Amino acid sequence: MFGGLFRLAVLGSPEAPRLDARFGVLLTEVRAGVEYVARLPRPLPSELIDDLARKLKELNDVAPTWARQVNDLYVWHARSWALSAADALARKDPESALAFIRMLGLRPDAKWDGHRLFALAHVLRSRRGSKDRHVRWTEIIGDPLAYFAVAVGRQAARLQRDLDDWSALHRRECAIDLVDEVNAPGERWGRRHLEEPPDMIDDARDRARKHRALANVRARGLPKEQEQIRQLLEAGYTPAEAVAAVGKGWSPFQAFQRKARNELRRESVSRKG
Repeated sequence: MFGGLFRLAVLGSPEAPRLDARFGVLLTEVRAGVEYVARLPRPLPSELIDDLARKLKELNDVAPTWARQVNDLYVWHARSWALSAADALARKDPESALAFIRMLGLRPDAKWDGHRLFALAHVLRSRRGSKDRHVRWTEIIGDPLAYFAVAVGRQAARLQRDLDDWSALHRRECAIDLVDEVNAPGERWGRRHLEEPPDMIDDARDRARKHRALANVRARGLPKEQEQIRQLLEAGYTPAEAVAAVGKGWSPFQAFQRKARNELRRESVSRKG
């Protein structure tokens, strides 16, 4: 996903930053000195107290630099892990990419892991603007892994919402098709259904007007059984399944379908007018 120059630009160095060894040495000496002093009888020798105080001051002076070095080391490794995850996605190695996702504190979940992989790929490529040459995560101030945990989680949730919206839209589209494409068993298209001019029938097949027609039917209100039929159809039920679930025979379905068709006629008339 990213080349060697990009990797070098993100990490700043091919090797991890080093820590100042003096801090570890001073910390060990101070700890040993405190334990030694704690075992001595009082009063304590002034030379020993002065030596321990000097080491504590030196340790205090080195501590801020050492803390900054520790943070730099952590950020370097976090960015390196992110780049490795990007490489894993590029070579179609989901297990390695999921290992990085586990580091973010996101537990294994068969439903969400696929979304998380797509989300991770999106976050890794995401830029602040179309003209921005820098990907967003490389400019984060703070904990990179914390950023990835939040960003991947939000993007995965957004993908799931989009999928749910698509599924709902698909179910509504199926229900719309039923308005003029599905008839109840034994239903005959009588004269009142066939008096529509051909151009009106063609117009009735326009999906946008079908959406408006069903919305108008819902807005006017439906009897209980017809409303149940409508909800079941939009939930993806077939007409037969919806009728069986309501348990009132085909009459509620036929009544709902007639209202939807009548609304389509009104839409056609208003359009021609």
